[in-house]
Amino acid sequence: MQLQKLSYKLECELDYLMTFLTKRDYSVATETLNLVHRLCANQEVTSMLLKDHHFHYLVELSSTSPSEDVRSLCFKIFGSLALSPSKQVVKMLFHQTRLVRVIADRLSKETSEDVISSILLFLMKITSTDEVYLELLTTASDDDHYLKEVIACMNNRKSKKVRRLAYSLVVNLLCYDEMRRYLLKQSQVDIVSKLISVISGKHSSEDEQEDIILALKALSNMLSDTLFVIAFLQAKGHFALAQSFESKSLHTKELCLTLYTKLALPANQTDGSPLQPMMTVVLDAELIQDVLTLPLNEDSLGCVRNMLILLQVMVLSKNEKGIAQLKAFDICGALIPLIQSPLSYLALGTLGLLEKLHPSDRPQLTQGRNNIFQAFTQHLQLLIQSGNNDKTIQMLNRAFSVYLISIGGIEQQVLALDGVISLVREMTGVWGYCKEAQAKYSCIQVLKTLSEMGNKQISDVIHSIDSISQQVLDAPSLNRLHIDGIINDILDKEMHQHFTYFLTDDIERSGMDQSVDFHYFEKPQKPIHQDETIDKPSGASQSQKNEVNQVRNLFNLVLLAQIVTQGILIIKSYPGARNSENDRNQLKEKCYQRDADRSVR
Repeated sequence: MQLQKLSYKLECELDYLMTFLTKRDYSVATETLNLVHRLCANQEVTSMLLKDHHFHYLVELSSTSPSEDVRSLCFKIFGSLALSPSKQVVKMLFHQTRLVRVIADRLSKETSEDVISSILLFLMKITSTDEVYLELLTTASDDDHYLKEVIACMNNRKSKKVRRLAYSLVVNLLCYDEMRRYLLKQSQVDIVSKLISVISGKHSSEDEQEDIILALKALSNMLSDTLFVIAFLQAKGHFALAQSFESKSLHTKELCLTLYTKLALPANQTDGSPLQPMMTVVLDAELIQDVLTLPLNEDSLGCVRNMLILLQVMVLSKNEKGIAQLKAFDICGALIPLIQSPLSYLALGTLGLLEKLHPSDRPQLTQGRNNIFQAFTQHLQLLIQSGNNDKTIQMLNRAFSVYLISIGGIEQQVLALDGVISLVREMTGVWGYCKEAQAKYSCIQVLKTLSEMGNKQISDVIHSIDSISQQVLDAPSLNRLHIDGIINDILDKEMHQHFTYFLTDDIERSGMDQSVDFHYFEKPQKPIHQDETIDKPSGASQSQKNEVNQVRNLFNLVLLAQIVTQGILIIKSYPGARNSENDRNQLKEKCYQRDADRSVR
């Protein structure tokens, strides 16, 4: 009951606080909104702000207030409310107040960088939480031309912050199928041409490079839709992409390879015709080799990973021109070192697909098989030593199974049996090490495939191990028909994880993420009395001083908000506002009367 009374008291204080927004002195309104924004971290305050009269007034202020600070803070508060648990209520209020139209109107007229940034950050929040607010953006009428204004912000050369936020917002918007379909219907917005023009620009300055990186991320999300792929090719986007790929930045190359992979993927066909890629991607052999042999580190890892994914897509789609480039250099020598890296499963999968090709169409990989077995065995040992690698072992074993099926059999004149036996014993140890059932099963699958590769000595060794012999016998056999399915499954997971870019509002954290400092003093150095005022710079009128003092004194709401949240029921002191005491007491009386009425009911 006491906690409920505290909630009523907090609501009373918030009602009182909101009255300061009507003051003519904008510094008072700014102080007030700053406090309200900080209090949004408290769910009780958030719920109170969602009342119609409070929310509608904030929307009105966001577009009519002459103060830039006030307009900016309104949108920051909207962003905090959007992250609250009451998303459906917030969505309904956004819809009722036509907030999307307010945003479009504000972006077209606004001159303040701070206000525009707050609006874009708000849009970032509602597109980076979940899809609950997406309907507001995808059902906006042509009059709500917010997309046109966002693209205009992408052209803002005066403010790097505004431009970067606009690019990041477009990346988020293109994550969603509904938004991509909505964009295709917008005749006044040509997002494809805009993004292509960005990646075909100069790569000289760091700012331009950052713009290109964000544009490539947006294009990667966009090319998940076949219709956008067609639009991209019709607009000669592949020429701009080739230009971007020449950049010295490994991050840019990584993103370009993402786009090349999406262009090389077979298009979705609905008429039953054979799947064909939208574009035949052919990379020069020297370029492929340069990427695969990069020293692996944090900067180059993504670039090498994306190259391996692209090579697998090229082989799976039977890209003859692309495969021909793989014969022009020692690809086995480039891939073997990658087996002992975080990209081991992709390297083994690529080797398996190459082995699957007709002997006349594949590079000479046979002589490297012993090195591949040795590298794989050593990598398993490292994984066991480092611990907690069941998922990695599972993916690695699946890729190695593809490789084993592809080579077909154990030829003693090619493979050293001692190396294969060492692998069998190591795999048995890995099986005992793994805790997850799927990881254990992947070990059994490798041993099953090895036992069926036509060498009796290897088969006898496997079946002589009591702990796993029966499970190996019971496991289903894999054959060449399973290869493409396993590789496609691995690729789907890789592309889902790495090829869809989704940005949050990390550029400037605010709202619910903003930390609020709470300071407690058991014995204040100087006691506070009701008639004290806080010093203000000279030049302000006495009435202005009084109003600012009233707002600042209400910062005890922060303490009260935390008390309500934590359920602390004892308040030793609760100093009120030091001015306008009559108004304050009248408001409290109304609150207490409402409390009594509710108790009776």
